[in-house]
Amino acid sequence: MQMVFIWLMTGRIGEITLKEGVFAIVRDTLPALKATVLKDFIDYLVEMGVYDIVLHKVTVNQFVYEGRTVAFWPTTDSQRLKGRQNDFIWLNEANGITWTEWQHLVMRCGSQIWLDYNPDDPETWVKNEIEERRLEKRKDVNLMISTIKMNPFLSDSQREEIESLKDVDRELYEVFTLGHWVTFKGLIFPNFEIIPEKDFPGNTLKQCYGLDFGYNDPTALVHLALIDKTLYINEKIYSSGMLTTDIIATLDLMDLNNDKIIADSADPKAIQEIKKAGYRCKPCRKGADSIRKGIDTVKALKIKVTDNSLNTLKELKRYKWKIDKDGNTLNEPIDKYNHSADAIRYAAEYLTKTNTLKVL
Repeated sequence: MQMVFIWLMTGRIGEITLKEGVFAIVRDTLPALKATVLKDFIDYLVEMGVYDIVLHKVTVNQFVYEGRTVAFWPTTDSQRLKGRQNDFIWLNEANGITWTEWQHLVMRCGSQIWLDYNPDDPETWVKNEIEERRLEKRKDVNLMISTIKMNPFLSDSQREEIESLKDVDRELYEVFTLGHWVTFKGLIFPNFEIIPEKDFPGNTLKQCYGLDFGYNDPTALVHLALIDKTLYINEKIYSSGMLTTDIIATLDLMDLNNDKIIADSADPKAIQEIKKAGYRCKPCRKGADSIRKGIDTVKALKIKVTDNSLNTLKELKRYKWKIDKDGNTLNEPIDKYNHSADAIRYAAEYLTKTNTLKVL
């Protein structure tokens, strides 16, 4: 982010000077870009006191200053992917795009490309084609492994959260704390499809919301629709530090269309307050082995998640069964990356076990 900022303001990157040109910041989807690096870049311009002197073309997500352009766009924008040349490219979460998309990008880059990613899939082209084949044969790749020990900007709570993976799952710790390539064993939801948010079937008869309460942990609200054997998921809330009043205030800004909210039964007081605010909120059903049974219910369905559900997608890619010291997968999930997953479970069980349909 600092490098892109310095180039936009000065035209220099290290020993390279390019007074006019385009620096493209690319990721797999536009919602992911807007919620992460695009938001961070705007915050950075404001913090550095230059936002008002940079031309921000909001509709096309571009920033222009003295002939230099920083452009944010997703690989789903085929016109840009296969269009004009870029002088520099930063490929954010590189292992989220395909080998074909990478080929289009690299053929249209005039100078250098930076890729960032987590090493959570050793079969990805990033490892096989870039880290290994290209680095060894063409020798035009520099590899840097960055860990939390090298990041002075992390808060104590962020550092503690990442370090805590050591006590949760060794594979997660190897990837997200040490930066080692690992193939995750025992993912609970290994198969799901990412769809555009506009394709979420919000007018279907069988739909509801799932709500998992949190405070230090995130509060998660997901919108679920069930059509035949396909479960559609759209994330609506994923935020820490929310009181019940905050949840209600957020619900007031949404159009829930009188659909039911199936909430974690562990907090009856919060459920009652949400009901008093006018929402059809009811507790989920819990019993012996309810977590595993709920997971089985979801796994029996074809899962489609909207591209706007960033935190939910992150959880689904990391939510795992526990593994014992001998490397055997246990029939018990880890107690982490499960906030949206729990909310999905509450709502999915309701939709699959009830004949109650949407109130029109």
